[in-house]
Amino acid sequence: MNRKNLAVTLGLLFSTMVSAADISVYVYSDKGVCESDCAEAAADVARRFKIEPTFIEKKDLTPEFFKELNPLKTIWIQPGGDAIVLAKYLTDQQTTAIRNLISNGAGYLGFCAGGFYTDKWVDNENTIHGLDILPGSSHDFNTPEKQMVLPITWENGITRYMYFEEGGYFEFNPSTVNRVFARYANGAIAIASFPFGKGRVAISGPHPEAPLDWLVKKKLTPPSPKPRAVLTDPDGVDWAYADLLFEAVLPK
Repeated sequence: MNRKNLAVTLGLLFSTMVSAADISVYVYSDKGVCESDCAEAAADVARRFKIEPTFIEKKDLTPEFFKELNPLKTIWIQPGGDAIVLAKYLTDQQTTAIRNLISNGAGYLGFCAGGFYTDKWVDNENTIHGLDILPGSSHDFNTPEKQMVLPITWENGITRYMYFEEGGYFEFNPSTVNRVFARYANGAIAIASFPFGKGRVAISGPHPEAPLDWLVKKKLTPPSPKPRAVLTDPDGVDWAYADLLFEAVLPK
């Protein structure tokens, strides 16, 4: 299925499930999110579903804010960045509130750091708490370079090249009901979804939401302030695959 046909299919699925006017999407955009348009790239996923998301910061995450949300009509998007910085920045009460929001029926979509954040611990020493909603564990997927374009094989056998930057892979408990969307070349799970309480969660180690200009913007050559293109993606943007993950966390 090509990207155009996939987008049409997603649009039909979306129109039969829920009205865009009924859904509130929140994109975290504060400390712990990378500065190179990660929040905007994540927000664009919702925009392709005709939903204008709301950017949210730590100061907004008050008890009153969470009380006003209808979990069954809410989606939380956690962009790429640094899960350790994120987890240390938010209070335990805020992390618990996000966790409860998902448990009570919200959708959660996490890219890269947003995937690590679903784990019980976000650091290798097991000292910094994450959301603790992942029925398994997350691990660093080590690559020769910090930023690369990697082959990611999807469940239908199609391999796409995707932007990757210090992302993770995921292991699941054998008894867990989950869907493996895609794997790295070595077979490790790269992208998956699973339920948590009444909610739905989708997480990705690579960045299917990435625009092509990340291949330039994220690779700077000191001391020159001008970026140079040192990465190439042979099959172009992967937005339709990011949209599949958004569809997976929509209210059913």
